[in-house]
Amino acid sequence: MSDEDRIQRLDAAADAFLANEDARAARTASVIASAQRKQAPAGWYPDPKMVDTRRYWDGEKWTDLRAPAAAPSRNNPGTVKRIAWAISLIFLIPVAMLTFSGPTVAGESCGSWISPKFTDVEVSMREADLAISGGSLMDRAQLHAVARECNDTINTHQLIAFILLGLAVGSRVAIPLVARALRD
Repeated sequence: MSDEDRIQRLDAAADAFLANEDARAARTASVIASAQRKQAPAGWYPDPKMVDTRRYWDGEKWTDLRAPAAAPSRNNPGTVKRIAWAISLIFLIPVAMLTFSGPTVAGESCGSWISPKFTDVEVSMREADLAISGGSLMDRAQLHAVARECNDTINTHQLIAFILLGLAVGSRVAIPLVARALRD
């Protein structure tokens, strides 16, 4: 291949490259012009220069009309569900505490309502220990009094826990229903 053929090929390649670049530049200019023609429609938009403010766009330029940004609705479904869960948790935390911790009576731990310490079997075993060790009737009476008070307190904890559990479930269901009724 001669030098002249090489030069002609290089010239042809350069011309093709420049034509391609001109076409690309024309396409870019067309896209920019199209984007400029497709501006946002007239309406209220967040002000680009002022936080928490809306400004009116007339379709071509910003006007001097401004308004405070709308406060987020507290009655939208997502917010209502979060509030319902939060209130539900307020009831569930004491339920957990009442379920897994127990009272103390006369310096003796009573256990919890899930695992009470003074079952009938436990009281019978302690009575047997008192009889073997020579415990008095007063000791046995005190054992029964502590067991009765522990069991009464645990039953009260259990009742309160079930009431709170009902309130937790009820609030989780009722709050969205009331919010929906108020919204409609």
